[in-house]
Amino acid sequence: MLSYHIFEWILFFYIYCFLGWVFESTYVSIKSKRFVNRGFMKGPMIPIYGEGAIMMLVATTPVQGNLVLEFVMGMIGATLLEYVVGALMESVFKVKYWDYSNQHFHIKGYICLSSSICWGALSVLMAEVIHLPIERFVLSLDYTVLVVIALVVTTIFITDVVTSAKEAWNLRIVLVALTKARGEIAALQHQLELKKVQITEQFVDKKEELVEDWQAKKDFLLQSLKGNLQSAVDTENIKAKLDEELTKYQSLIEKFTSTSIWILKRNPGATSKKFYEALENVKEHIDFKRKNK
Repeated sequence: MLSYHIFEWILFFYIYCFLGWVFESTYVSIKSKRFVNRGFMKGPMIPIYGEGAIMMLVATTPVQGNLVLEFVMGMIGATLLEYVVGALMESVFKVKYWDYSNQHFHIKGYICLSSSICWGALSVLMAEVIHLPIERFVLSLDYTVLVVIALVVTTIFITDVVTSAKEAWNLRIVLVALTKARGEIAALQHQLELKKVQITEQFVDKKEELVEDWQAKKDFLLQSLKGNLQSAVDTENIKAKLDEELTKYQSLIEKFTSTSIWILKRNPGATSKKFYEALENVKEHIDFKRKNK
């Protein structure tokens, strides 16, 4: 099995990427009660399945025929791969495109026991059943045809990866900007509350200082009027800045949904620890637009 040449390995990878997409899209679509083009990429491929399949083939080949060892080796290899890819993607894009945090015995949401068991069972199934007809098909192809198919699909695959990575990076930029804008909004709202309290306190203090003397009354009224006018100006300035930040926040969400909406449509379960609120706001906006089409 390990004697395959490079173009055969490449074609195996793409076939399993496609089969993984079929499985994921079917499962998520049934669960969501609508079609979901699942995965990081726009095309019908999910690389983690292709990578996992290759890892399983490499891990199970030395122990082929021993079902227990096939299960264990495939489970370990695929689980390690899933952890590394998940951690790397979150580190780069600041978003988890799959998250097992709601499962028992998970590690940072990247892997969990039930997923690992599934990988082990799939390893046995693939080594003993699934891979055999796929192997026969690939090995039956004329070498020239094999090379042409591999090169054409590779070109499409790389283009899709670059486009999808750019889309994911745009989401990262938007989440950073939204989080910063939320901080500005919170700070301005706090300033507005402080200003309201300050105006109330100034009025109470000046009222208590009022004396019977007319001159004192006049000075008090003039001083109070100036102070109130200044406070009113300050308050209006804060309100204007707050409105500006709220408009900016909304325009950022609109900009993202008009250019990079598909990355979240393909990954409805995506989460982000660092940018949780911003990501949820974007998801809510996408949901709202979908329901009001």
